[in-house]
Amino acid sequence: MKKTLYLLFVIGALSSCQSLLDIPQQGVLNMDTFYKTDEDAQQALAAVYNEWAYKFAFSNFHCKLLMADDTWQGGNGPADGASGAALSRAYYDSSNEKIKFMYEGYYIIVNRANLLLDSFQDSADSKIKKQAVAEARFFRAWAYYELVTMWDNPPLVKSVLGSDDGKVSNTPGEETWKFLEDELKDIISSGNLTEKSSATDPQAGVRPTKQTAEALLGKVYMWEGKYDLALQQLESVIGSHLYALATGEEYEDLFSIDSNYSSEYLLSNNSILDAQNGFMFDINAFGCNNDWIFGKNVNEGFMIYDQAKWDAYFGDDHPFCEMPIGWGFFNPTQKLADAFVEVEGKEGYRLNNTIISNDKMHSDVGAWAGTACNLFEHCGWWKIKNISRSKNILFSGGGGYSANFPDIRYAEVLLLAAEAGFKTGSPKALGYFNEIRDRAKAPHAGALDMPTIIKENLLELCFEGHRFQDLKRWDRNGDLDMVAVLKDKGKNNYYFTPLPPSADNPKYTDADRSSFTEPSWVYTVPATESRAGFDAYEKTLPYPQSELDVNPNIKQNPGWESSL
Repeated sequence: MKKTLYLLFVIGALSSCQSLLDIPQQGVLNMDTFYKTDEDAQQALAAVYNEWAYKFAFSNFHCKLLMADDTWQGGNGPADGASGAALSRAYYDSSNEKIKFMYEGYYIIVNRANLLLDSFQDSADSKIKKQAVAEARFFRAWAYYELVTMWDNPPLVKSVLGSDDGKVSNTPGEETWKFLEDELKDIISSGNLTEKSSATDPQAGVRPTKQTAEALLGKVYMWEGKYDLALQQLESVIGSHLYALATGEEYEDLFSIDSNYSSEYLLSNNSILDAQNGFMFDINAFGCNNDWIFGKNVNEGFMIYDQAKWDAYFGDDHPFCEMPIGWGFFNPTQKLADAFVEVEGKEGYRLNNTIISNDKMHSDVGAWAGTACNLFEHCGWWKIKNISRSKNILFSGGGGYSANFPDIRYAEVLLLAAEAGFKTGSPKALGYFNEIRDRAKAPHAGALDMPTIIKENLLELCFEGHRFQDLKRWDRNGDLDMVAVLKDKGKNNYYFTPLPPSADNPKYTDADRSSFTEPSWVYTVPATESRAGFDAYEKTLPYPQSELDVNPNIKQNPGWESSL
């Protein structure tokens, strides 16, 4: 709307005319005229996409992955990266900055979607507007799925709030789950979401398709324990034949720029390798955060000792730590490494495309932990999956990450279908499961049970930020005890070192000789944080204190009332 500026001119002693100037405010969209055209709808939708692309990627790959049992934060010691350290070692509270970032980010997505929907949902008179409405509804549903699975009873806001609407309060979770069911079913049946033309259609993952919405609805049903309905949605995705598991080099390149628009991606952000155009994924210099600590030829951290081996192993796609500015965050846990070895052995194909041992770093890669290093939250296994590679980075400082990050992969659809099929007695369940094992070049399962399914989820989806919510879902539906799984989280700090225990280094004297051939030790030090460890109330996240301070209508989740 226009801003009206009144200027009163007083000339000498004359009390005469007042001049009324009607001047449009510059740089501000006119709400009375903007939300009208196809182009307006596309611009409004682009604002939703931009917020989702950043908030999803940061939440999954910087926050949620630290809350479970597959990833340690690592870095340069217990004090490094305070808010992430609190998630990694389970002593966070309602002031945690990463939790605040996620919560606020999801509601920014909701608000941007509501802005579009309030203007177009009841008046969409073109194909472009109808598709924009359907996609905005999808992203709003996606945000509420994240909110309800982590906070249980978040406020459900379905239109833009005005100054006279008052402050919102908690919405019972059952109401939000019902909203998600109805909303996604309506989006799917509307016919306004696009569909790929084939599994190799390069649109894969960039826009939510009908099958993306079916997959999300399947996940909603899985949370509610409605396994028969979940299986219907998931099998609709499978039966479309519009998505497929990546194999060979395409699989090995997942999470890199070479796999952008992969046949496996049902939903991903869209990064553009252009500093002047498109979405550039920075998230606090992801290239630095995500790479092996401190770069090459640093004796106290990761180092390359055989450049010829290094070049032969990675070709022209070197990890970004060669810069050298790796910060050593997001390390595999001992639990993850042990599970991989149990299922696949140390030479497993998927294992060595996900994590590699210190032995293999030494023998095949020509690199390892420096002779004086003492790596924090590290167990002698090094992450390969989604590690920052040189060709993914646009800026030398670690920003401008150009690889698309997937939120929903076809592999997850198959695993959910296997689980839903197991729960309902479907004869297809084992086949879905073994498709994943085939691609992993791992032994087939002869039969399914929930422990096998849960472990396969750990191996296939590690480092993707789904594990905390999956553990909570299985706990909710009686498949495991989440507290028992995470009870020791953060109670001990793990260190990895090639320095042998000795009388001169008494803190190493209780170290365990690792299972590696190359001399190395893993030792633990009891954590000093009094709240380390995982209790039942931590299954549900706290509402950010900053939100409670401005909105007393929101009630804090039980157990967090005095967390500060």
